[in-house]
Amino acid sequence: MKLKNQLLSKKVLIVGCGGLGTSIGLAIGSSGVGYIDLVDFDEVAIHNIHRQIAFELKDNLNSKASILAKKIESRNPFVKLKVYRMDFEKFSTDKECKYDIVIDATDNLSVRAEIDLWTKKGNTPWIYGSVEEFNAQSLFIWIKHLFLHLRVEKSTKRYYSSYGYADSFTSSKFSLKIFS
Repeated sequence: MKLKNQLLSKKVLIVGCGGLGTSIGLAIGSSGVGYIDLVDFDEVAIHNIHRQIAFELKDNLNSKASILAKKIESRNPFVKLKVYRMDFEKFSTDKECKYDIVIDATDNLSVRAEIDLWTKKGNTPWIYGSVEEFNAQSLFIWIKHLFLHLRVEKSTKRYYSSYGYADSFTSSKFSLKIFS
């Protein structure tokens, strides 16, 4: 019960609601985290819908962040979600960094640099991951109050640990466990 209450008080920002962001959003949204903010300027497009698991054909040309928020709410009506239909530069200009963790699920190095600077100002941990074909990479940022573990597996291998795994996509498995 203590862990559940701790998760309910956590506030997570996910930047990017495409292929990686949808998987992370659904996993974190189902985990019991109390607050999730989603930032993405983009709309769903038919040409890449096959790798963005939260979207359906009927979602074409609609906001990725708005649709992801509805999917998360349908799985967990207790999570409080805010959608920001804008790019990260505008978002970070308008808001202070007051999150327990920021997750960069974009595919843009200049945005990654902006997130790094913004989170440093707020003394906030952040993590990024990226996927290309069957390869994946991640970066962990350690802060004394929060520990994140993101494990990458190739689909041809099976690894099991105390961390388990949350979801599979693009033939890679990621696991995420938040400890306060």
